[in-house]
Amino acid sequence: MASLELVKAASAPSTPSIIAFDIAAQPLSSALDAFSAVTGLQLVYDGALAQGRRSNAVFGTMSPQEALRGLLAGSGLMPVRGSDAFTVIPSDAAGPPKQTLAGLMPYLGAMQASLASAFCRLPETRPGSYATTLEFWIGPSGQILKPHLFGSTDPARDQAIVRLLGDLSIQHPPPDLPQPIIIAIGSRPPAETGDCAPERGGAPAQARARHD
Repeated sequence: MASLELVKAASAPSTPSIIAFDIAAQPLSSALDAFSAVTGLQLVYDGALAQGRRSNAVFGTMSPQEALRGLLAGSGLMPVRGSDAFTVIPSDAAGPPKQTLAGLMPYLGAMQASLASAFCRLPETRPGSYATTLEFWIGPSGQILKPHLFGSTDPARDQAIVRLLGDLSIQHPPPDLPQPIIIAIGSRPPAETGDCAPERGGAPAQARARHD
């Protein structure tokens, strides 16, 4: 089953151009999580592509793009840089067309902005003090279905997150959207990511949003 992986939503301006990496060789999905945690950059990819694949080790100081290329080298996948995110796609012509995931980016950005705005409204779900990975489906009318957390943050917060997602409706999804959606929330504070910044008038701003 295809799934859409969105790893971390972070503000591009806060991401240094050169970063020290120390990511061991490991299952690819874990390595991409580690990459996103180190860089704060958003990754978008079809979860099925990561299954059964391993990454290369990446050590040293380099740009995020160099590190991601090294991490993916020999895997049959390649990174494509967007304005504030990387999309990971098959590097051969037999894989899904590059446009397939790239064409979903406007919807994914709007979806993550809605999620970020909702998470920022509640003290118990406000990002910055915990990390977790969420899985959910988006119904035809935009309602969030079957929200699930991989691992517990704490019981009260877990319940608040599931309740928040269950009450949330977003834009109608495009028919070719891979599901379920899997999204990782990192523990970097809003001061570093730009999440939850106040808008004019004091309302929380929408954050920008990851599926490689």
